[in-house]
Amino acid sequence: MLTSASEHFVHSTEPELATWAIRRVLSAASAHPELTRLVGEYPLAPTASMMITQSGSKLFAQVTGQSKFALTQDSPTVFSLALVGPRLEFELDSAGKATSVTLDQNGVRQKAKRK
Repeated sequence: MLTSASEHFVHSTEPELATWAIRRVLSAASAHPELTRLVGEYPLAPTASMMITQSGSKLFAQVTGQSKFALTQDSPTVFSLALVGPRLEFELDSAGKATSVTLDQNGVRQKAKRK
């Protein structure tokens, strides 16, 4: 939405426009419930967990002490990390919420239940 009625302080002169813009950004960020059901913590070992987070239409994976990586969606429940090669396969319950993830990397498969 464009405006010619305001200059620098659009939030003061046209608060409804500022509110509309904020609502639009917030709704876009949460418009992917199919990804939200996968978000959570998945313990891999007593001192290491994989955190799955969401930002807009992207999922991210971060293992304790490592960098966060964007995931590429291969199917509704399978994701991969193009840079380093692992594959993540989520298992869902009858309500469609993730219960575990299997990490497949370098020929080793490790299953982690959602915390």
